[in-house]
Amino acid sequence: AAPSTRKPFTTAQSSLSQSTWVRAASLSDVSSLLQKGGKLICGGTSRGVYKEEFEKATLLVDITLVPELREMSHTEKTITIGAAVTITEMRDYLLSIANQRPDQTDYLKSVVDHVDKIAGHPVRNAGTVGGNVVVHASRPYFPSDLV
Repeated sequence: AAPSTRKPFTTAQSSLSQSTWVRAASLSDVSSLLQKGGKLICGGTSRGVYKEEFEKATLLVDITLVPELREMSHTEKTITIGAAVTITEMRDYLLSIANQRPDQTDYLKSVVDHVDKIAGHPVRNAGTVGGNVVVHASRPYFPSDLV
């Protein structure tokens, strides 16, 4: 892929100690910033629970607007959800697939019913699919409802 012509922007975040916050605009931005020691952040819902991890970070890389990480697609046999997609967006997408093909996707309504029980609306609206998976992978005791 061609490098992004958009420049990420940087602002200081005093509430997160001396961290620099950078919003990546492309996957190449993400790669470059990770090579500089960046820590990924998207929905930020784990920030309140695992504060020490964010306080130690000197470079936070916000991937919220990276287009490739926001994509959702499906075929007859697969559903692909990007890491930066919120839990609510995933829920709504799965429900739209279920409504388009109800005779073949009954299981999706069960998934949607389950997702509706995850946390509350504010967490589902901000928390991301990728964030949920990563927090669980790094902390197996984290009670992920998606993994």
